[in-house]
Amino acid sequence: MIINVEDFMIYNMIIVFVSALFLFLAYRKGFMRQLFDVVSLIASYIVSGMLCGAVADIFPIYQISTPVSIINDISTSLINSIIWFVILIVVFRIVYWILCFLMRGTSKIKTLSFINHMLGLVLGAVKVLLILGLITIFLRLPFIENGSLFVQSGVLSFVDELISYIW
Repeated sequence: MIINVEDFMIYNMIIVFVSALFLFLAYRKGFMRQLFDVVSLIASYIVSGMLCGAVADIFPIYQISTPVSIINDISTSLINSIIWFVILIVVFRIVYWILCFLMRGTSKIKTLSFINHMLGLVLGAVKVLLILGLITIFLRLPFIENGSLFVQSGVLSFVDELISYIW
């Protein structure tokens, strides 16, 4: 997969627009709904992290072939684990959205206060950082050409610094 250097500005604008949209929606949701959303996102990361290795061993997607077999095994296992990690997160998020849609009619949310909206906005910022962190990790995979360059030269550079600070 190749990321064109000429399109970096467009990708950065898309990231900024989608992040702003997430923050707006988080403000509208309020604190409690956003708290549930962020907790479910973190739970998706944890469960996906626990399951990705086993699923990657059972269903390998990507195969690396180099002259050294031990490098093949380690690299293939690592890349398949990362790919399955991303796939599992997407699947868990889709299940979460379906459950939210089904439960939407069962509870009516009363008028929310300004503080509730602002706390929802803060949690929305945490959610945006988690998602951008996942995108940053994905772009650094070896089969994405110019991914590291895009992370270092674009709006994701601050997320990359935050990830390196946390780890």
